[in-house]
Amino acid sequence: MKRTMIIALLSTLIMSPGYALDVGPNDVFVRVIDCGEALSCVVKMPGNQYMVFDGGLKGLPTLKKIEEVIPPGGTLNLLVVSHAHDDHVGAIPGICRVYTVERVLRKGARRPSRASRAANAAIRREVLTQGCIDMDLQQIENIDGAFFRYGEASVEVLSGYGILPNQWLAEVADAREKENAGSIVVRLAYKGRSVLFTGDAVGRHDGQTEDVSILTEKHLIDSSAEFPNRSIQSDVIIAPHHGGDQGSSTPLIKAVSPQFVVFPAGHSRILQFPRATAAHRYENAGIRVRNIFRTDLGDNDGPLEWSFGATARRDRIGDDDVDIVLRANGAVAVQYRSAADQARQNALVASGAR
Repeated sequence: MKRTMIIALLSTLIMSPGYALDVGPNDVFVRVIDCGEALSCVVKMPGNQYMVFDGGLKGLPTLKKIEEVIPPGGTLNLLVVSHAHDDHVGAIPGICRVYTVERVLRKGARRPSRASRAANAAIRREVLTQGCIDMDLQQIENIDGAFFRYGEASVEVLSGYGILPNQWLAEVADAREKENAGSIVVRLAYKGRSVLFTGDAVGRHDGQTEDVSILTEKHLIDSSAEFPNRSIQSDVIIAPHHGGDQGSSTPLIKAVSPQFVVFPAGHSRILQFPRATAAHRYENAGIRVRNIFRTDLGDNDGPLEWSFGATARRDRIGDDDVDIVLRANGAVAVQYRSAADQARQNALVASGAR
């Protein structure tokens, strides 16, 4: 009996979310997982209802960290797959194996990669064996405005195209920009507070000098103006394209007017995300550096990367998760999961680092 109790206790401790912030049963909790140069976010809503936004890279700690928040063997109410790039779909086969997925919202493009094929096959199995609702944007012309309610929390789809509108096609610069521009964007809202999940949404051409919005970000701004009940204003933005220069245009930043920014970035000497240009646009819009977080804290890949907190070391995967809480009393809080990370952030801010 004692051995059984010890094993059960150890299992509980291993699967503990390890919240950086106090989280009550009526709060909404979001974790931006440090899964390298990739994206995955896990959301817990009141009443034990759950959303996962993107699936990171295969073989990294994404699935284990999702399991810390969502008990294995349970129900995942909504799985959003912003687009089909490998760094957003890697853990999806594992997610479909561990959970019963109620609904999948996905861009649905088929890419000639092993990760994309495995993700699509896993979703098809979930549909056939578990009755999962598959909202595949290759089959749905326009998903804008779709609205899902989970108690007092809601998820609204603000953009997403399986096939880009004709007027966008002439504007995209290359094949990658074309794929990213159709990324699904959703806004999670609760008690007057909100988080904007942007995937790899495109708002600029890389290196663009004129700071105007194009493609996805322009669409977000224009549709918000066209439909009075649709808001893109959000307290927290998970920055587009890992903080790359192809997103986070100044007009979008002003329209969203975030208090907090999270760059879901990792080590890559080629990409050098988050870019200094993107970070400075948020700073220039009045967002305080203390409220800008990055899942590659300390990374230093080259001169294009934002230098805040840069060290000589290569960023490790899995150590810089960022926790977000939308509280039942209408407050919002964001903090690094690691107390050491948060202390370092505070020290850097106090020293005037940029």
